[in-house]
Amino acid sequence: MTISTADKIEFICEEVASGDSRWMDTEYAEYIMSHGDRIICNGDMLVLAMEDNYMLEEFAETLLDKIENGSLLGVPLKLAQKLLN
Repeated sequence: MTISTADKIEFICEEVASGDSRWMDTEYAEYIMSHGDRIICNGDMLVLAMEDNYMLEEFAETLLDKIENGSLLGVPLKLAQKLLN
């Protein structure tokens, strides 16, 4: 069974929203700091942006692209297995 790109992006968004993956939280926070147009001047503002799912879909698309192109360094096994099947 092939999973659609939209379903893969939704899965990544759900993984980020669950807050169960420290790796995912770190990657998402770094993405916001590097690509966002909000001014994030402290950790509290970053946490609020993450709780608001700020740029979450863009992050998921970027992460999926990296994974599908073989950049799996640090990607949790569960996530890689789900997205590469």
